[in-house]
Amino acid sequence: MQQKNTNDNSVNEDSAALSRKALQHFKDGRLQQARDVCQHILQKQQYPGAILILGWIAHQQRELDMAVERYQQYLGFKPEDAEAHFTLGLALKELGQTQKSIKCFERALSLRPDYIDARIKLAQVLGELGRAEEALVHLEKVVDLKPDDTQAHISLAVTLRELGHAELSIARLEQHLSLKPKCGELYYHIAMLSPKQELVSAVEKLIGDPGLPNRDVVYCHLALGNIFQGGKSFDQAFGHFQKANMRYRETYSYNPRETTRFVDRLIDVYCERFFQRKREVVTASQLPVFILGMPRSGSTLVEQIVSSHDLVHGAGEIEAIPTITQTIAQQLESANPYPECMSLFDGEMVKEYSARYLQELRLHSSTATRITDKMPGNFFRVGFIKALFPDARIIHCQRNPLDICISIFLNFFPDLKWSFELTELGNYYLDYQRLMSHWQSLFPGEIFDVQYEDLVMD
Repeated sequence: MQQKNTNDNSVNEDSAALSRKALQHFKDGRLQQARDVCQHILQKQQYPGAILILGWIAHQQRELDMAVERYQQYLGFKPEDAEAHFTLGLALKELGQTQKSIKCFERALSLRPDYIDARIKLAQVLGELGRAEEALVHLEKVVDLKPDDTQAHISLAVTLRELGHAELSIARLEQHLSLKPKCGELYYHIAMLSPKQELVSAVEKLIGDPGLPNRDVVYCHLALGNIFQGGKSFDQAFGHFQKANMRYRETYSYNPRETTRFVDRLIDVYCERFFQRKREVVTASQLPVFILGMPRSGSTLVEQIVSSHDLVHGAGEIEAIPTITQTIAQQLESANPYPECMSLFDGEMVKEYSARYLQELRLHSSTATRITDKMPGNFFRVGFIKALFPDARIIHCQRNPLDICISIFLNFFPDLKWSFELTELGNYYLDYQRLMSHWQSLFPGEIFDVQYEDLVMD
């Protein structure tokens, strides 16, 4: 018996040493080496550290189902690990399993009440579900725990604004600005709410600081753009918006030809022949109503009008369809990338993923007859949506192209890489227009067009 304990200790020590080696590989970005070491460990014993690292690797490579499986396996050994509950929650949220992710974040906080990242993420998810009052409680707690966390103060101010407390929101931002006078993002959010001319000199002085980080320079130009726009000095405003966009555009790479090629591939794959073959693979639910189009095309107004009906609930922008598309692409990518892999999309997958999406919708309302999803970028996914829900309503929001593009350019959408240079923005709009023409020809009479100008004139 003593010999067995000695052997067990030796195996544990070896596994611990190898796990540290795998962790270093992971930190240095050598994911395959890290995976190889972890799998070697698991051939000898179910060592929790190796299982967790495999979860991190899967998560980083967007293999979300595998990441969830590994995190859950690890928590079977280490149920009191708050960080593991948090990372499991992140993976579940990215999979569109929002209710499960909330439980994970709550579990992490029950184990570590001062876990700021978990509290911020929980507040964000609650906010997305329209539970702003609950989100506010958590953000107030974060600010109490970490009063110098600028992003927490900004999130708190945004939530207050959403709840209709604009003056209080400004007061909280100005209070934090007194502690962080060189934070361009604080000036930006204040200017969005109250574009006061007296801010100009302070922001211009801040831009003149040669040591100011590029991120703050961008936000300062955006703040000035909003202030001058509020004062109807449109030429000055546009100049600052151009400078902000130019500075931000320098921080990343983007090739508009890739978007054009992707649209070409979508048109090739989602053709009449595709839907003839898939016609028997359908979901009868009419619960979802998809409101889509370019950003700034009036989708929020359309959702407000539609959801004013007693039987309709407006759920806002839901990430579930993009997430499900990505998950399916990973599941089928052994054959071809998305969208070509959709040739393998079968009835079982329709059942699984349509049920997952409907479950996500029901988190927003358990009683509504229709629930709206107004993710504008779902215009890329009309073919996929029709493959899952052929009877779902689709509302396409349209607006004058110049108004749309200028409105996008004057607003700050960090994730829309095509929106910071006017030629690239125009190219993207043409690709959008071409793709929507394809969907209209493929599904005649099944996509309801709403023209923004006509809507606001009525």
